[in-house]
Amino acid sequence: MKTNFYFFVKTIFIIIIIISAILLSNRLYSQSMEQIYDSQPNITNCVPGILKQNVIDSVVNYVNKIRGINGLKPVTYDYSENQMVQLGTLMMVASGKIGHQTDPSWQCYTTEGATAASMCNIAGITFSDINNLPNTKTSIDMWMIDLTHPEMGHRLAIVNPFLDKFSFGRCDGTPKGQSSNYMNSCIFYWGDHLNQNLTDWNEDFVAVTYKDYPPDLFNKSWMLSFSVIFDKSNWNNNFNVTFNSTTIEMTAENQQAINVHGQYVDDQQGWGGMPNCIAWYADGLQNNNRYNVTIKNVNVNGTLKNYTYWFNLNNSTMDKPDNPVLFMPPDNATDVSSSPQLQWNPAQRAYTYRIIVSKVSNFTTYIVDDDNVTNYSYSLAGLEPNTKYYWKVSAKNEGGESGWSPVWSFTTGNVAPEAPVQVYPGPAQDSLSVTPKLIWNEVLYADSYKLQVANSNEFIELVVDESGITDTSYTVPAGKLYHDRNYFWRVKSVNTIGESIWSGKRRFRTLDSITSVIEILPGIYSTKLNNYPNPFTGKTNIVFHVQNNGLVLLKVFNSLGMEVSTLVNSRMDAGNYMVEFDGNTVPSGTYYYKLISSSGIESGKMTLVR
Repeated sequence: MKTNFYFFVKTIFIIIIIISAILLSNRLYSQSMEQIYDSQPNITNCVPGILKQNVIDSVVNYVNKIRGINGLKPVTYDYSENQMVQLGTLMMVASGKIGHQTDPSWQCYTTEGATAASMCNIAGITFSDINNLPNTKTSIDMWMIDLTHPEMGHRLAIVNPFLDKFSFGRCDGTPKGQSSNYMNSCIFYWGDHLNQNLTDWNEDFVAVTYKDYPPDLFNKSWMLSFSVIFDKSNWNNNFNVTFNSTTIEMTAENQQAINVHGQYVDDQQGWGGMPNCIAWYADGLQNNNRYNVTIKNVNVNGTLKNYTYWFNLNNSTMDKPDNPVLFMPPDNATDVSSSPQLQWNPAQRAYTYRIIVSKVSNFTTYIVDDDNVTNYSYSLAGLEPNTKYYWKVSAKNEGGESGWSPVWSFTTGNVAPEAPVQVYPGPAQDSLSVTPKLIWNEVLYADSYKLQVANSNEFIELVVDESGITDTSYTVPAGKLYHDRNYFWRVKSVNTIGESIWSGKRRFRTLDSITSVIEILPGIYSTKLNNYPNPFTGKTNIVFHVQNNGLVLLKVFNSLGMEVSTLVNSRMDAGNYMVEFDGNTVPSGTYYYKLISSSGIESGKMTLVR
């Protein structure tokens, strides 16, 4: 049976100071109305919203996580009070104010809404973007930190060991009579729900902070709190606790004393449903440091008692991050750059990410396995063209590692080719035919080549400008070049993606005449019969001298002595001559040529190479 003192305390609850609109930036994630409500609130017509089940579930799970950190038993949700708490938050947003004491002058006032406001935690936040709403958990964080309220009523309501169930309300919208500012109001209704069975609860106090404790739920510049529970059969029997002679001592893990000051006692008032509470400041607290607390001379039902416990502000109790959601490039994307940037949406509570990229879907081998990515993207370079890659991402924090994202894949496209390397003629080569064969190396991923020959190295006046060459050589047609002149040539690779840069610029000079061919040939050759170039890759010029007028015969034989070509078979006047032998129709190897005339027989040897 409830005592008169219980109802006095219940009345006191009504005038609990409301929580201020403090924005905890590290907990204020963006949410939309569609993510929060099955039916959105209509403030104009005083119709409350209906929260999604997953929103309610997230609040219950979060409250029970906090209670578990404090060694408390979990609570359940009271669905019978959903309408009441939603009407309470609607009334506050519509009126543009929050409070435990309401009256019919408030906009959208109802007796149910007034009841919800009477015994609860209330949070109010103003914001500017209806598409960027405060996260539902923000209100719970605000209540747990409970800044500016030394009696810690909001905090103690959530960690009250006797709490067995609660209900949660939320409303977002524009107060009536306003057009620009938006307001969020949340209610944690715990009134008359202090019936938890504590017979199997092993503790005899509640402390914030306690053991491994998340830093996000505590402001180191604010107050710690402690409450005694000596009678586990009925919360109402725990008011007979006083802190008149109580002292608090704290030491760090290196035994250094911590300065404790500003003790505040909420003795037998019942703020937040907790029958007693002492709060204090502790200077210089740091994360990841164990602190020992000793509370001496607490008068518990007429007996002085001492209590000791420890706490460490760290994230070992943090929930694992959510699984990352991959973003770009889209799954099964094709024609992706060989240097793509992989992107994913940030996962809540994630500190770092791990990304694996592989050419096999089971990731037995991989090209990337980076477990310390601090951004939401990862840049790759040098991927093979026309190749399929698979990738996945997980998230990590001090609470552990999330599951993997779904595996996505992408296929790279072709890549622009590299510039060719020129082979023949060599740099600054002289005495070339006026129909030279220009040769370069094959380039990977090139579909064709573009070649230019010009009168100067500025390539302004082009003698040859040829595109779509599919071979790695090009023979300049007759009539393009003149004897005894400098020319410059360059070549580039082309495919469907693009073009390479130009190769280097190479100069060559053509022969001045047939006679000059004989003159520049090395002295070990006969001046009556020779060929140039030798060795040659496709075509070569055979230069010969006819001493007397008459019939001249010039034939070419392979290494087996078989005739492969007759180049001259006619009557010729005395003089110097040059004919071309086309070796493109015969295999590479050694060939012999024989000149037969009235003055005798001359022979020469030449080598065809590919």
